Amino acid sequence: MTCTHAVAFNHTAYDRFVEEVPAEEGPAFDAFIGEHAAVDQYLAHRIADGAYRAVVTSPRLATQPFLMQGADADLSLRERYII
Repeated sequence: MTCTHAVAFNHTAYDRFVEEVPAEEGPAFDAFIGEHAAVDQYLAHRIADGAYRAVVTSPRLATQPFLMQGADADLSLRERYII
């Protein structure tokens, strides 16, 4: 799962996220991006390795304009999306 637009965490998952994802630019942030490319890639990897459990909603709760062009874009709900 990529293109993470809306994420809800419980407190233990949030604590892990804050611990593992650098909040400011600098060497630690550069290393994180070098390893994961982006936060959505980090989350996908950590979900796959069992660090997080995830529930994916369908239809989407949020999106971005680029993703509204796909065949699975839930266009009937377009006015409800937070973009």
